[in-house]
Amino acid sequence: MSHNEFEITPGRNPLVLVGGAILVGLALALLFFGGSLSGGDQTAADTAVSPNNSGFLQVGDTPYDFVLNDLAGNPVQLSELNGRPIILNFWATWCVPCRIEMPELQAAFVEHQDKGLAILAVDNQESAKAVDLFFSELGLTFTPVLDTEGVVASQYNIVNYPATFFINPEGVITVVHRGLMVKEQLDEYLAQTIPDL
Repeated sequence: MSHNEFEITPGRNPLVLVGGAILVGLALALLFFGGSLSGGDQTAADTAVSPNNSGFLQVGDTPYDFVLNDLAGNPVQLSELNGRPIILNFWATWCVPCRIEMPELQAAFVEHQDKGLAILAVDNQESAKAVDLFFSELGLTFTPVLDTEGVVASQYNIVNYPATFFINPEGVITVVHRGLMVKEQLDEYLAQTIPDL
């Protein structure tokens, strides 16, 4: 073997370029489809409504109760919102699909406040300052709460963001959606969650 066979020529390794292209493709797929690549959403229309013992909440189940602090340090308990339709949204400031989805949640909140709609935005292990800056930047007026240790996200089996649970005034989950929601989906889910909508 000659010495030339082991020389590294200048330029990029084709394997690195192919690997990079695959990673970019996966990132784009997750951006556009979020968790829906691995299960999508469940709605009352297409899912059995019997409670399960798997630990994964489904349509027809009662959500796990929790208490988390809002940005001012005040405790917010999910069960205290019973009697109202609720959107329980798991998110993070670094999550691009979350940023895309938040203005749609804000529009729904404003439109359906008269129906008692509550939105709890459960932030994933970030500081109150980071969440406050994000909410201020986007002009969001619903309630962010801080899951500082990730305990609630773990309890709800959240593996990627965003993930959203719709809960009717009777305290029953009507929809589970994993990944980015668009307006049409949000409207459909609210119609299943808010009585007489």
